[in-house]
Amino acid sequence: MATTRPIDLQELSTYFKMPEKAVAKHLGICLTSLKKICRAHGVTRWPYRKIKSLDKKLKKLEVAMSSTSDPSMVYASFSSSSPAPVSATSSASPEVWTSRTPSSTSTPSSSAASMASTPRQVSAPAGGSRSGS
Repeated sequence: MATTRPIDLQELSTYFKMPEKAVAKHLGICLTSLKKICRAHGVTRWPYRKIKSLDKKLKKLEVAMSSTSDPSMVYASFSSSSPAPVSATSSASPEVWTSRTPSSTSTPSSSAASMASTPRQVSAPAGGSRSGS
C-alpha cells in the first residue's frame, strides 16, 4: 500500500532544474499527479526549459564580459539581432536620426496607399449562410 505525503512549493522548486518526467519518476508518481500538484501551487508551466535557456544566456553574457572590458561590445555580441549602441557624442549627421530610407525611393501611389489602410471585410463562406430556419 502506497503512502502519500504532501509536497510543498519549496520542495517542488528544488526540482525545477530537472525535466518534468524525471521529477515524476524520482518522486514515484505519475506525470499527471505531478501536474496536479503543480497547479495546486500555482505553477502552470514546468519551468525547466525556461531556466535552462536563461542559464545559457547568462553563461554567454559572463563569457562576453570576461573577454572584453568595453560594455558596448558585450551588448553587441550578446544581442546579435539588435544594432550596437551609438554613443551620445557620435558625429553622425542629423539626417541619420530623421530618416532611414534614401530620398530617391519612390512612394506608393495614392490608390495603393489607400488600399493598405482600408480595413478588410470578411465575407460569408461559400455555400450560403445558415439562418435559424
